[in-house]
Amino acid sequence: MFGEEWLKAGGRSQVSTEFTCQHPRYLSLIDKYGAPEEGELKKPQPFALKNQLLKIMFVFPDDADRKPIEKKLPASMVVQKVKGLLYRLLKIPAADLKLTYTSPKMAGTEFEIDSDLKTLQFYSIEEGDQVLVRWS
Repeated sequence: MFGEEWLKAGGRSQVSTEFTCQHPRYLSLIDKYGAPEEGELKKPQPFALKNQLLKIMFVFPDDADRKPIEKKLPASMVVQKVKGLLYRLLKIPAADLKLTYTSPKMAGTEFEIDSDLKTLQFYSIEEGDQVLVRWS
């Protein structure tokens, strides 16, 4: 609870006497359980939709004239809804769209998005991935 305050007071190297006066048992707890790690001290972001959005780039490899489109989408979005969004943007029927994606982590590998009823999260689509949009 007082980990951040402990770090500001000097942390592992030299804890201020003011901190030890305010929290006299804190040093004995550190001796018993160990010092708090930085990961434990980070406060979680509030569970808001804007914190759950993935920045995805839609690329059109078969249409060189069309510029890539960047969108922020929730990971829980169903592929069918993504195709609906692309229909509104491209005016191409959703049934004709074929989606695949590439990830910078696995360069050169293209993963097929074959089920309209699965979510983006199911396909492990992450922030910064590119969705390749083709149509027949």
